[in-house]
Amino acid sequence: MLLVALWFSFVLTTLGGQADPLLFRFGLVADVQYANKPPRGKRNYSESADRLRACVADFNQRGLAFVVNLGDSIDGDGEKSVADMTLIAGIFQPLTCPVRHVIGNHCLNLPRPVLLKTLGLKSPYYEFSRERWRFLVLDGMDVSPKSPEGSKQAQEAKSFLAKNPKANKYAGAIGEDQMAWMRDQLADAARQKQRVILFCHQPILAAASSRGATLWNAADIEAMLVQSGCVVAWINGHDHKGGYAFVNGIHHLTVEGMIESPKGAGNYAIASVFATRIAIEGKGLTPSRELKINP
Repeated sequence: MLLVALWFSFVLTTLGGQADPLLFRFGLVADVQYANKPPRGKRNYSESADRLRACVADFNQRGLAFVVNLGDSIDGDGEKSVADMTLIAGIFQPLTCPVRHVIGNHCLNLPRPVLLKTLGLKSPYYEFSRERWRFLVLDGMDVSPKSPEGSKQAQEAKSFLAKNPKANKYAGAIGEDQMAWMRDQLADAARQKQRVILFCHQPILAAASSRGATLWNAADIEAMLVQSGCVVAWINGHDHKGGYAFVNGIHHLTVEGMIESPKGAGNYAIASVFATRIAIEGKGLTPSRELKINP
């Protein structure tokens, strides 16, 4: 009887168990930054396409609910940028689950309308749900030097940079309209007792990355997330070295850039969502982690 009990306990633990069942899994990849040009330092631009192909093949063996591409799919190479983005979008095509694209600063080497069409996006920010979870995909380059010329966002960016000339121009800010949308989404998720994960290219917490990489209005965004009481995690790319911090009840995870993967490997991750935790299985230089979920 003891052996039977031990075996049953092992099976429950392995499969997640009734107390902590596996709900779903999703894939994470950041900063592919493909371009057909020579390497620079740790960045092997032309190898990123093959690394992404291997990553997609692995994802297809994992029974994933979705994959999140955290932005900077290409590095940008003048007139070749459209073809580069088309190539990378095509590599994601064989996925057996949906891919959710995030806009990064390098992505905007394409005009926004062309970029959105190539990635199959109707909007640069959007939401989707799974089980009792809501996911918000954000546009961290909403207000930035790459905002559409003549737009309200472009004027906001010029005003901000005039007052903050040393601000990182590879970051940006979440604009007024997108902030209002986020506030409404978080309030609705809280009413429905949903847990929320936000995906953005840039981080909002220097402790999980570096101060120069964070969004311009990071403090305002973090305050909104904490106040909502329903946010579990903010997951981003942008800072290729990666990072992690747990502050004010929220996990901040920076996924290591695929562009700086070690030889013969690729940086990416698989997240397994359980009732009480998210298990991050890292590949390449991406560490594996356990993210506890507050009741």
